[in-house]
Amino acid sequence: RRIIEERDVVALVIEHDITMIDYLSTSVMVFQGEPGKHGIAEPPTDLRTGMNEFLKNQDITFRREPQVGRPRINKRNSYLDRLQREIGEYYYYVSTEESRE
Repeated sequence: RRIIEERDVVALVIEHDITMIDYLSTSVMVFQGEPGKHGIAEPPTDLRTGMNEFLKNQDITFRREPQVGRPRINKRNSYLDRLQREIGEYYYYVSTEESRE
């Protein structure tokens, strides 16, 4: 990512590791469908919107580790999982205190 930003260029990265996508990307394309049968490529969108859509389709929620910011999967029906589903934020929840920092 550093080299891409220093050279002010665009890179297309095909990746299946969500942690790498989170680290490398500023925008994403979400692909949906049934392998070997049909598929849909959504238009490019910002990272947060795209990841939120993808995780909602996968029926999982993510949080960020406070110390290092690494994305982690929430346990099903945990407090954060329920809260994020309720407000529609599957990618990660930014509390009011965090957003002020």
